[in-house]
Parts: sequence; structure tokens; C-alpha cells
Amino acid sequence: AMIRRGLILTGGTVHTLDPEQPVVRAMMAFNGVVEYAGDDLDLKGMGVEDQRSDWLRVLDPGGRAAIPGLVS
Repeated sequence: AMIRRGLILTGGTVHTLDPEQPVVRAMMAFNGVVEYAGDDLDLKGMGVEDQRSDWLRVLDPGGRAAIPGLVS
């Protein structure tokens, strides 16, 4: 079975390089595939209590900009 790994970016400006939605405030990806890009995510509402686990990392760029895919 494939291990599902996730990354959430929230709390900054995310440049998506998608002409239809070039800038968002939050992004969620699993195994390298973006599954959500849009407004800030309600992490508690999603049941995400910890900022880091074996399968999920939550990064808050502190209002700075992020460009997914350019840094691993």
C-alpha cells in the first residue's frame, strides 16, 4: 500500500503558476498532487491538531510568499 503524505501551506501568499488562480492563501497537496488551492483552511475543522506528523506537514510562511515545486 502506498503511504499518503501531505503538505499544507497556509498563512501566506502562495503563487500557483496557474493562470486561472495565480495567487491563493492556502494550498493542500498529497503525494505531490495539489488537492486544494484557495482561501485559508480551517485546520481544526479538518481535524488537524498537530503541525507535523509522520504523514502531514503544515507550514505557515508567516505572511511571506511561497512558490510550490521550486523547493523540496
